This record gives sequence, structure tokens and C-alpha cells, in this order.
Amino acid sequence: MGAYDNCIILIPALQPDERLIQMIHGLHEHGFHKIAVTDDGSSDDRQKYFQEVEIMGVKVIHHSKKMGKGVALRSALRLADEKIGESDFYITADCDGQYSPEDIEKVAKELLNNPNCFVLGVRTYERKKGKKVRFWMNSCQKLFFRITNHGKECPDPRSGLRGFPASLKKLALCTEGKSYDYELNFLDAAIQKTPVVVVPISSETHNSNETSHFRPVVDLLGMYLKFWKYLFTSNVATVFDLVFFIIFENLFSKLGTISIFVATICARAISGTVGYILNRYISFQSKLNPGREMVRYSIVFVCQMAASGILVSLLSVIPIPTVIVKAIIDTILFFVVYNIQKNWVFADKHQLR
Repeated sequence: MGAYDNCIILIPALQPDERLIQMIHGLHEHGFHKIAVTDDGSSDDRQKYFQEVEIMGVKVIHHSKKMGKGVALRSALRLADEKIGESDFYITADCDGQYSPEDIEKVAKELLNNPNCFVLGVRTYERKKGKKVRFWMNSCQKLFFRITNHGKECPDPRSGLRGFPASLKKLALCTEGKSYDYELNFLDAAIQKTPVVVVPISSETHNSNETSHFRPVVDLLGMYLKFWKYLFTSNVATVFDLVFFIIFENLFSKLGTISIFVATICARAISGTVGYILNRYISFQSKLNPGREMVRYSIVFVCQMAASGILVSLLSVIPIPTVIVKAIIDTILFFVVYNIQKNWVFADKHQLR
């Protein structure tokens, strides 16, 4: 029996090498014997590594083709339920030596001390010569995470070494995302439900790892795909607002000065409807009751308009061009509304519980 038999290790694996074998040996030595691995479409010449870890007692599930890290993690979790049984805690790691057995044990110990928390292994990026790109990339990602999550901080949003209690298992299985975006989506959802505890881990192995499948530009953009979709749909709705404002202002020009007010209301009604449809089906891909969402979206939409108008009016006394004041206020409201829509209007029912 291992020292951590109440923990199951979940490992997504793509094109593994000897380091997967070394990692399993190291986990066994540290008392981890319940391990589920997903072969995410690896080539035939890499199957020997999966066969070897199966001999060592590891449960393995195979994907016929590459499905992405998010799908692989969910597959490993389902495999663990079917072949190993339920557990108190789950820990996700990688197969390519990014996270050592010693660091995985740190996360396990923290889980035991904080059984109702989400534990995140945090790497330290120092501003050293040759590592400035990683330092600034991580700094920008921390800032972006903060402004898209109600100001909540996370020192290493991209870390794949994380532990969570069984109470978050259903959320882990329901969270959307095929690749690295899944990890961020799960972190976003978990941080709304439970406290996050951080554990310092080594970053040297990761920094020198040349076989990582993470593509810095493509995958970082993909991780925040939901936000980029929201930015796109918001701009589309803005275009609708401007176009229909011009149309309605011309149609109601005989009404005099009131035509601007009428045109504004009509244009906002159309752009708001377009925004709701685009956000529901593109940005957040919601499958919940549209009636409830429409009511919530309408409330947020009206409040956003009112807040923008009131704040711009109040701050118009500042000796700054009004258009600049409006741009600043609307930018701040943009991020505030994004968070509200993500976590309330279009939030998954499992995230709301």
C-alpha cells in the first residue's frame, strides 16, 4: 500500500519517452500507486512505453488520434473511476518530466492539509538573462487572468500540476475545452467555488524541457479563446449599433432633437439582441435555458448602458476630452461585463452550485 492511496494521479501523454517510465518509478517510490494515463494518439513506436507502465500497474486508455490535453485529462479521470474506483483527491501532471515526483508529493501533502481546496503547483519565473521572455509572458498572463476573473490573482495560470478534491470531479468532467484551454477553463470555474492554495515547485525542469508540446503563441491564444470570441462578438454588436443608429436617425429625422434619443434606443435594442445571440452561441456556447439567460443578459445590458452614461456625465467636468473619458469607462465596463456574463449570465449550472 502506498502513502497516498487516497490520491489518483492523472497523466495525459503524447509521444512519451523514457521519462514516462522514470516518472512512474519515481511516483511509486514516493507512495503513489493509483495512476491513470491517457495515450492521446501517440505513434506506434511509442506504444512500448504504455505497455511497460501497464506492467507496472498503471491504468492506460488509448485515443485513436490526438484529441488534445483537455480531452485526455477527462478521459484519464473517467478511466480512474472505471478501473481504479473513487478517490478523495486527484492530481494532474505531465509525462515529459515537467513536474518531478517530489513536486507532485508537495501538492499531495497540501491537499491532505487543505482537503477542500484547489491546489496549484506554482513555478517561479525569475527575470534572468535568457529567461526574460518566460518572465514577461507569465507576468502578462497573470495580469490578464486577474482582469478576466473579477480581480482574483493566480501566480501561474498555465501550470499543469494541480490537485483537487473529489467534490470538484463533476466540474472537471463538465468543463469544456479540448486542449490547454481546458486547464484554464477548469481553473476559472474552480476558483469561483473553492479557495486556491499555491505550492512553490521547481521551474528548471520545465524551462529546459525541449519536448514540451506547448506552443507559446498558438496555445496561449487558444487558452483565452472564450475571451477573444467575446471581443469579436462585442465588436460586431458595436457595428450593428452604429449602423442602425444612422438608419433610425434618418428615419426619425422629422421628430427633431428627439430623433437622436429614439434612434439610440432602437439601435441599442437591435445591437443588444445581436450581442445576446452571438454571445450565447459563439462566445460562451451556452446550452442552458435561453429564457433565464435573456433576462439576466437584459439586466446586465441595461445596467451597462446606465453606468456608462452616468459615469461619463459625472466625469465630464474633468479637463479631459469627453471621448477619452468615455473610452476609458467603456473599456473598464467591457471587462466587468465580460466577467459577469461568464460567471453569471452564461455560467454552467455546475459552476453556479
